[in-house]
Amino acid sequence: MFRFILNRQFLKAAPLISKTSYRCSEHTLSDSKIYSKEKQTYFGFEEVSESDKVEKVYEIFKKVADNYDRMNDALSLGIHRCWKDTFVDQLCPNAGIKVLDMAGGTGDIAFRIVKRLRDDAKSNALKRNSVENKELNSRVVVCDINSNMLMVGQERAKSLGFLDGHIGSKRTLTL
Repeated sequence: MFRFILNRQFLKAAPLISKTSYRCSEHTLSDSKIYSKEKQTYFGFEEVSESDKVEKVYEIFKKVADNYDRMNDALSLGIHRCWKDTFVDQLCPNAGIKVLDMAGGTGDIAFRIVKRLRDDAKSNALKRNSVENKELNSRVVVCDINSNMLMVGQERAKSLGFLDGHIGSKRTLTL
């Protein structure tokens, strides 16, 4: 079982980050940041409020969702694949495992876990000369704040054959 979940409650909670701290600056009184009620942080080389940063990060991931996995390949020279494979090796998923992949994006790690479970189930079935499929007792759930990333993951799930066709009313995808 493999599900994608979009939880919009994260989006509602994001602007509530630290609105109690006050900031003074050396700028003139006409500068709106002098008595800002929100804590300031950096976004690149720009100083922004924490709630603005949350929105800006969300927008970036929304824009790059379609190319996110290719960007990872280019920026890491493909090494991120080794990291993810090593992570799944260390996790050592077995039949019946329950996994919640928080901030799972396009589901790259979750797909590796499901593939490992399916490969192990097929291997064990061949060893026992049985068609029993214990990987169905496992559950892998991907959760991400960005619906665009999850939609890319849904399309990948379909193309990889992980989709059973059931899309729930709460933006879930069961594989």
